[in-house]
Amino acid sequence: MNEQEFVYNKCPLLDCSLFKKLTFKWIDALLVLGRKKQLQLSDLYSPVHEDEASILTQELEKEWINEQKKSSNPSLARTLIRWYKRKAILNACLVLIQETINIFQPLFISIILQYFSGSIELSIALIFASLSSICVLIDSMLHHPYFLNSYRYGMRLRIACSGLIYRKILRLSLKTLDSKSAGDIINLLSTDATRIEFGMYFLPYLVTGPIQLVIVITILYLKVGATFLSGLLLLSLIVPAKWLILKQYNKFRSRNCKKSDERVTVLTEILNSIKIIKMYCWEIPFSKKVTDLRNQELRYQTLLNLVQSLTATIDTIMATLMSFLNISFFIAFAGIPLVPSFIVFSIGFYMRLCNSVGFNFSRAVVSVVNFRVSAKRVGDFLLMKELEMKPVPVPNDPDLAIEIDNLNFSWKQDEFSLKNINVQVNKGDFVSIVGPVGSGKSSLLLGIVEKFDKIVEVCSLKKDLELLTYGEQTLVGEKGINLSGGQRARICLARALYSDADIYLFDDTLSAVDGTVANNIIKKCINDYLKEKTRILISHQVHLLESSKKIFILKNGKIEAEGTYNQLLDSHLKELSCTDKTISGGEFDSSVEDTVDEVEFENKKKLSEDLKLKQELIKKEREEVQQKGAVGWNSYASYFTAGTGYFGLIGVIFLFLAAQAMTISADYWLSIWSNLEEEFENKQKQIKSCLQNLETQNVNCTQILFDIDSNTDPSSINLIYDDRERSYKIYLTLVCTAFIVVAVRSVAFFMFCVKNSKKTYQKLFSSVRDTSIRFYDLNPIGRILNRFSKDTNNMDEMLTLYLYDFCQVAMVILGGLVVPISVNPWLILPLVPLGFVFFLIKNYFISTARELKRLDNIGRSPLFVYANTTIEGISTIRVANKEKILAQEFNVLTDYHTRACFAFFVVNRWFGLRLDFLCSLYTIITLFGSLLLKDYLGLKPGQVGLLMVYLFQLFHLFQWSIALWTNVEN
Repeated sequence: MNEQEFVYNKCPLLDCSLFKKLTFKWIDALLVLGRKKQLQLSDLYSPVHEDEASILTQELEKEWINEQKKSSNPSLARTLIRWYKRKAILNACLVLIQETINIFQPLFISIILQYFSGSIELSIALIFASLSSICVLIDSMLHHPYFLNSYRYGMRLRIACSGLIYRKILRLSLKTLDSKSAGDIINLLSTDATRIEFGMYFLPYLVTGPIQLVIVITILYLKVGATFLSGLLLLSLIVPAKWLILKQYNKFRSRNCKKSDERVTVLTEILNSIKIIKMYCWEIPFSKKVTDLRNQELRYQTLLNLVQSLTATIDTIMATLMSFLNISFFIAFAGIPLVPSFIVFSIGFYMRLCNSVGFNFSRAVVSVVNFRVSAKRVGDFLLMKELEMKPVPVPNDPDLAIEIDNLNFSWKQDEFSLKNINVQVNKGDFVSIVGPVGSGKSSLLLGIVEKFDKIVEVCSLKKDLELLTYGEQTLVGEKGINLSGGQRARICLARALYSDADIYLFDDTLSAVDGTVANNIIKKCINDYLKEKTRILISHQVHLLESSKKIFILKNGKIEAEGTYNQLLDSHLKELSCTDKTISGGEFDSSVEDTVDEVEFENKKKLSEDLKLKQELIKKEREEVQQKGAVGWNSYASYFTAGTGYFGLIGVIFLFLAAQAMTISADYWLSIWSNLEEEFENKQKQIKSCLQNLETQNVNCTQILFDIDSNTDPSSINLIYDDRERSYKIYLTLVCTAFIVVAVRSVAFFMFCVKNSKKTYQKLFSSVRDTSIRFYDLNPIGRILNRFSKDTNNMDEMLTLYLYDFCQVAMVILGGLVVPISVNPWLILPLVPLGFVFFLIKNYFISTARELKRLDNIGRSPLFVYANTTIEGISTIRVANKEKILAQEFNVLTDYHTRACFAFFVVNRWFGLRLDFLCSLYTIITLFGSLLLKDYLGLKPGQVGLLMVYLFQLFHLFQWSIALWTNVEN
């Protein structure tokens, strides 16, 4: 992220009118800008006060602290629900109103159909058509504010949880951090925090679904009778069956998360040691380890996908099965004709139930399951043991800077690295600590924990900075990857000096520099610049320690001896020294320094042009690339053909088309059958009427009774369609075929995606494994891990769901357009101009939405990089007392990610509202056109019923399909 992106852009949402808020018109300026240029994070609006990371984290932290005080078994899920339950309840009211309004639509349409059978007047039909149109418009106005609020509330939960996780990192003890890998923590930030966010999206449907179910049961019973309630028997079986399925889903999800954590942990270790692995050619054995873990993870992902395929089959075919069960009970027990108004009435209600109780309720349950699992994982992390931040007591002696009394230090329980350590260091003393490798020297320091130009000089950095294009502003890369070991050591030394502390602890700082530079640092830095400070140095270069006032010698975690250099030289230092006495002799020879520096400088000068070119490109190269324009078809082909090739892809497409065709065929045949039943009923009623009035029969009755015996008893006239059994068998065949094809399609698709994910991941890992070292120099580990954690999870889970939903929605849209046009070809006339407007709005929206989604993904990576870097440098951060600064910087990075995230939510709602308005307009034109042109078009009740049922399915689907495709594309 570039520095110029850290600018404040006031959000228009703060000052806009109510109309602009309801219509999302306040985002127009950003959409216009997105059409003109490629958007950057600096172009986006800053989050409003309520969405700022610092505010949200602080609020949740208070709630979490209260939860820990109140309960002996704290629950983060309970804390989050308590924190946002009021806002969630108010938002749920919008859904309740919307779903209640939608319940009346089948009732209105069934009444309107009575006009086509001659039961009511045109004026009454127009009244109910007007009511239906009003309901359509209200539904559009309520749907999008609800989902924007849900997205926003979920986003706030994710931000607050991420903030708590990062603050916890800063407080964890080193022992605890050692037991929790960086990969595990990155997984919490990337995957679990996102699942907590998704938990808010469909949450209100847990309440509205059952309420809607009760209302529909009551209306069906009062209006149609007990036979049409039979479809609810299926629903009553499906709901508990889904609950059992979701319990299995919960179990598989937990195991899948554990395997994912193991894989990311191993990958983190591999990436941190990639240079060593490449140097020793260990790529193959480590690849096998990763592949084995990935296969174990995919084993549970396959089970998850099978569960998803079962759920998808139920959701897709449930309305058709419920209608079939209703029809079966009706013809078996009702004893009356199967007329279109009854069918549309019941099917319309069942479609509403399948959407709210079936789809939305199921999604809500899945989201809540994922929410609870992830909240439990994050909560367990937040409860891990923290570092006890006890104040360090001031030594009783005012001349003492450090006093250690009987220190015992351990990394693991009951395994002490240091034992019975007693040290006293006076203010301003230069003290050295020596000892063999593993004796506990570093553990001891961890247990203690014109200025610029001068520091550059005493740290021997002047010549190095001259060689760097940007001088001290040069981006050195993660872990100083673009610097030599000596440069890294001296830059760390300079940063320490710049803090102007009272006590300085040096952990083998001199080991990475040559002898001349080491002498320079001892003389100019430690003994001159810091002469008034307390200094403790760990070193293996014993010959440099002559100026130390005191030397401690550690062995096996204990102080073996202490004294001055001369006191210990013969007894202990000789055996530790690996350098000849003559090399370390006496005074520092400045002429040697100048000669060596000149040679070193001349050698470096030859490479300066390459270094400058490297530094000029480094900032640009290290930035995450933002793709431009639409994703190329090669990318789609690479994914879709990765697992099963083109034959598998063609097979899945064929199954989607076949499943939709069979579902439409069943509904189409039902409309034809109901028309035949109604026509037969009307004909039989005419015969019965003529037989009852033989004395007064007219010319029509003579024609009607032409083939009928006039002595026939009128009561023996059967009103039931005489070819009902054949019609029912055809309907049964179509429904069974549709069920089988839908089930095969669902399983085939989800297994197709598992194979694609497996192969795509293998290509990803192989590419990263086999790439050059420069790739690792330019890309932080956190960014690479983002591809193997968050993005891999998206590919395994979210991409599969988005693809399935998109394909299913596309099939429903196709059916919703083809069926009405096949019934009434004149509907293509209003479809042409409305379709033109749709493509204008879509083109206006898609370029901005695409870039915002990419910025959302790009803005997420710095968070993981920052967290990973913090974990690696936690000791330095604590010694420098920079926890608050880092927490603030993490909040800033989060706010910049929020810019893209929230803007993407808003432009999706902007687009959806306008598309739903177009759908509403098309529905209103179709409804009133069918009423006014009934005689001219010769429309039958069954045809109009089928037309309206499919037309009402289009609401929210156009916008949803574009949003799904945008998610798939990114």
